[in-house]
Amino acid sequence: MLVQRNFHAGTKSEHGGIIAAHLTWFRLLKASWHSATAYVISQTLTAAAAALAVRGLGASAYGSVVAIIAYYGWFSLLSNYWTYALLPNLLADQSVTSSEKKRACATAMFLTVILTAFAVLIAFLTMPIFIPNISAGPLHRIAVLYALVFAFAQFRPTLDAISQSAGWLRLWSASNLIGTALPVVFLLFYLASSKAFGPFVYVLLLVAATAMSVAFSFGGFVYMLGGPRYLRPKLSLIRPFLAAGQGPWISLFSNVLITVGVKSLIATYLVSKELGFFEIVNTFCVWIISAGLSVTIPALSGWSRLVAEQDIEALRKDVRACQAATGAVLGTMALLVIVAATPILRTLYGREFGDAALLLRIAALSMPIGGLGGWYWYAAFAIGQPWRMARPNITCCVPIFGLTYVFVRFTSLGVIGALLATTIGNFVWLAVWEYEFRQALLTARENAVGDIPHLSGSRSPSDDES
Repeated sequence: MLVQRNFHAGTKSEHGGIIAAHLTWFRLLKASWHSATAYVISQTLTAAAAALAVRGLGASAYGSVVAIIAYYGWFSLLSNYWTYALLPNLLADQSVTSSEKKRACATAMFLTVILTAFAVLIAFLTMPIFIPNISAGPLHRIAVLYALVFAFAQFRPTLDAISQSAGWLRLWSASNLIGTALPVVFLLFYLASSKAFGPFVYVLLLVAATAMSVAFSFGGFVYMLGGPRYLRPKLSLIRPFLAAGQGPWISLFSNVLITVGVKSLIATYLVSKELGFFEIVNTFCVWIISAGLSVTIPALSGWSRLVAEQDIEALRKDVRACQAATGAVLGTMALLVIVAATPILRTLYGREFGDAALLLRIAALSMPIGGLGGWYWYAAFAIGQPWRMARPNITCCVPIFGLTYVFVRFTSLGVIGALLATTIGNFVWLAVWEYEFRQALLTARENAVGDIPHLSGSRSPSDDES
């Protein structure tokens, strides 16, 4: 557990300097060693899979696959609805029986299955409209085949959230390791065979890897529940679960607009090679940011218990110290990446990607922002106010999407403009999240434990503002 009653990271480094912040990060790493190690390895394997794919396909063909992935990304607005927003508080509530908690987890999974099936159906129906030349050979086959990857992948967020909320960190670690290792293993074996490698084969390998990893994760989920008999959803929880997910869903909408929307703009107005550059640069930066934030995994269950005990000041100190730690570590990494961008890209992805060095330097500016802001949503969920995710993400998605459209459509900046717009939006996101976090702390101090939503539903912003 990250947060313990006899140790808070903030007690030693809340007012320390850069060195103290780095030392705090290593203490957090020690406290979350198993989950952090698994997370770093899983993210490294994800980055390795992208590197293998782009070396085999080239930037242009890889960009074409990314364009299809971006198309399906729009439908994650349906399938990735936050059906698990109430779980952290519910599972931390000692008054809720074990059987009720298990059925609550099953309810979250049941809703994910229904929403995913609906999303895939809509994606197939609209495919001929939104994917140009969909009836032309390889593109059609790849787009149809990727539906399987999309469907299987939608279960991952729900399984991860349940595992983190319930404290099943060993299951979470194993699931993520297997889920990220299989694509690398499949790609290595296929590329070593010297057979023809193209976009269709790449997606086919992803289908096999994703199906096997989800089967393992779901099997572990059923085992931790206590058997198939607990897979029955509790229908009375559907309404409060959907209500609690409204705020996070708005946040999800903004995330889709930022990631999928920006890629769609690049795919529409620029060439596929630039989209390949953009995707690889973002994949690399996400890898670094994920390593810095790998120490966050146990926070959700630990901070939920602090809120249940009404120890809000301990929560505040922990959040501030954790922010300083990950911000300092990722700030240091950003400086290293800016200095060595060209050799990094050429070594990992091939000489062709040396032309993307400026893109990587711009993207690296967001690394410390991720370190400072990566803790906020854990605190918001622990406090029982998941709807606070909405405003920061909606506020930042407007300049990112709007500026990207202007830069890509009407200037010669091209993909550089997309990364500049993203960096500007990330600063806006951090500022608004800070405001929301302070408001959440004020509300948490005023409310009794009984006011935190559990089975009855979620509070809305107007409840706190009244």
